[in-house]
Amino acid sequence: MHAAICFSSERLHIRSPQAGSLESDAAALFEAVCASLPQLRQFPASLPWVKYEPSLESSRAYLLSAISNTAQGRDFPLLIFTHDGALAGCSGLHHPDFATGRFELGFWGNQALARCGYITEAAQAIIQFAFDAWQAREVYALVDDLNPRAIALCERAGMRQQALLRAERFDADGRARDTRVMICGNE
Repeated sequence: MHAAICFSSERLHIRSPQAGSLESDAAALFEAVCASLPQLRQFPASLPWVKYEPSLESSRAYLLSAISNTAQGRDFPLLIFTHDGALAGCSGLHHPDFATGRFELGFWGNQALARCGYITEAAQAIIQFAFDAWQAREVYALVDDLNPRAIALCERAGMRQQALLRAERFDADGRARDTRVMICGNE
């Protein structure tokens, strides 16, 4: 059984979804997804869930799944809140491999709070959490090659490009998408 994650950075409170705040978290998540959907839908190969219409029910179901996955150590989705309680975005440490110390960083930001540096700050804090709390060897992100904002965010968070995977994913229209493997090692 894995414990929920909860920590703060300078301007953010980052935590696992929790049963005690399910309804308020679901409402905040639904609102953030709705505000961000046009931007998120530009990268359907990276975010396949964006092809569906958001709903309060789907936000609630996602959070319940996240709570279960966290407890079982299968996946570690995270909610990113500003200190005044606004949902700045979502992130997570995905595909955890505790044996090798490798974790995938995923992230997206609430467009209502875009360009404030919240997701970069969160990515830096989450990477540091992985290194400090879980003795991670490396944290990587799989970024659509056509997403310059995500690439720049990874670079600001201390990651560098390790590889370019050609035609690694396909969008809903069947078009091949290249993926950059961005990585940060604990050296």
